[in-house]
Amino acid sequence: MLKYKFFISWIVCSTYMFLAFYAWHGWILNDIDRLAYPKDFFLLVSSCTYLGIGALMAFFVQILTVPERLPRRGWVVGIFAGVFIFSIAFVFGVSFNSSQGVLHLLTDFCWQVLEQTSGGWLCGLTVSYLSYLQTHKEAAES
Repeated sequence: MLKYKFFISWIVCSTYMFLAFYAWHGWILNDIDRLAYPKDFFLLVSSCTYLGIGALMAFFVQILTVPERLPRRGWVVGIFAGVFIFSIAFVFGVSFNSSQGVLHLLTDFCWQVLEQTSGGWLCGLTVSYLSYLQTHKEAAES
């Protein structure tokens, strides 16, 4: 059942975070329309990146033991993931905006942490719900 929980939480988490990313950068900020390279290529690479981020988050949500409740564990994993991903993007200068003022950096940081934290929470919630279903299924069979 661990693999089943991992794969479902991975896909749910990755899909949610990619959709949140696309809503923020594609619809709200319209950053994706200003790309200097093909949009299809960017979205393909972004989707693969979010699949990787989601897999790592699903893995850590399931192997960590603190905090005890899975949705809270997802928050913890998501906060660390958001700060880590923002830090990498900041160090390498990855941004849609060429002028990065303090307000832009703060907004981008807050969005990244919010996106990954909510994705981690959803991952933990998914694992928790699947565990609940498994427990009730086993209880009904015995």
